[in-house]
Amino acid sequence: TVRKQTELLLNRALITQTLDIYFDDFPGEDGLEIPRAPLATVTSLKYTDVDDTETTFSSSYYYTDTVSEPGRIVLKDGYDWPTDSLRPYWPVVARVVCGYGASGLCVPEPIRQFILVNIANLYVNREADATQLICPGLITEYRLWR
Repeated sequence: TVRKQTELLLNRALITQTLDIYFDDFPGEDGLEIPRAPLATVTSLKYTDVDDTETTFSSSYYYTDTVSEPGRIVLKDGYDWPTDSLRPYWPVVARVVCGYGASGLCVPEPIRQFILVNIANLYVNREADATQLICPGLITEYRLWR
């Protein structure tokens, strides 16, 4: 759909969505960057050790930075990331809620206009490839570069 293609183009969740974001390790000094914007909240942060034991990292140990883009999970002063030996494939998972809100009316107007232009284009040009969006320059300022 045009909405999904727009989300992929922008690296954004337009409507509120719960996502699992996987990482291959905990970061050093920096926080875990959430590659989907806007970040609303972190539901949980879990990790799996080499023995396949899953542990929840307490939310009292970190802040959820919803102001920065991309949003981040940042350690509070006095706390460290776990030092357990982690399993070799996607051992860290953050369950996050991202998006502008529960309805399309919460999405910024330029993005809504972009979607409408592309829906109209697909209606007029029914043979057009639905994955090829037109006029991406209209929303360049909203693109989250990774």
